[in-house]
Amino acid sequence: MGEPDQITLLEIILIGMLGMFLLGFGVVAFFIVYQRRLLKQQEANQQIKEDYQKNLLKASIESQEKERQRIAEALHDEVGALITTSKLHIGQIKPNTSEAKMKERLSSATDILTETLQSVRQISLNLKPPVLEALGLVAAIRSLIQKINTSGQIEIICNGPDELMVPPEESLGCYRIIQELLQNGLKHAKASEITLDIQQIGRSIQIDYQDNGIGFDFTKMAASDQGLGLRNIESRLNLLNGTISPQFRPGGGTHLRIETFKPVTSYD
Repeated sequence: MGEPDQITLLEIILIGMLGMFLLGFGVVAFFIVYQRRLLKQQEANQQIKEDYQKNLLKASIESQEKERQRIAEALHDEVGALITTSKLHIGQIKPNTSEAKMKERLSSATDILTETLQSVRQISLNLKPPVLEALGLVAAIRSLIQKINTSGQIEIICNGPDELMVPPEESLGCYRIIQELLQNGLKHAKASEITLDIQQIGRSIQIDYQDNGIGFDFTKMAASDQGLGLRNIESRLNLLNGTISPQFRPGGGTHLRIETFKPVTSYD
């Protein structure tokens, strides 16, 4: 009677060991499969990140090329034409030209050269507003808003402190971001009211943009050619370690929050 009991006990032990082996093998297999899936997901996320960075770089290059083209066209169409006209006036001054005619030609050439200098100055002002360098970011933003508000077609309200601690080298990036936001509000959202809330939170600058326009799908627009302005904003934010995100707004319109995380300069 004892021998069958011993065989049964041995069978139970073997079955238990086999079960533990199968369980251990299953755990190892599951771990390997899970690790492979995790690795694939990480690779996919890395690819998405790389594609995103490529899109930002592409947008930045496109923006720079557009800016260069705009400057080249302005120099060619305005400055070039004025210099050519001035040259024609001066070229008509001959040794036998009367004094009265010479004065007239020189006066015309001088007026044209003065206009040329004004055009060059305007181009340089568009590259970097002097108020930004002289009075700071907040003053430059309010000056920009005041110019837009004088059109009478839109009302832009800017809430925020009189001064922000932003390094000079980062101020232009922040200014261009706000300029692009306002342009999108006017051109794409067709808004009649825009509100900018700017504040400094610790070492971060937070900008809340809101308008009463038609709104847009942020994700779709950012991925399309029409979203070049948004990609320009993202490319500038990339240099400022910043982010842009859509916020829910009851009643429609557009609400975007922008945060820059570049360390700010202390005045201490």
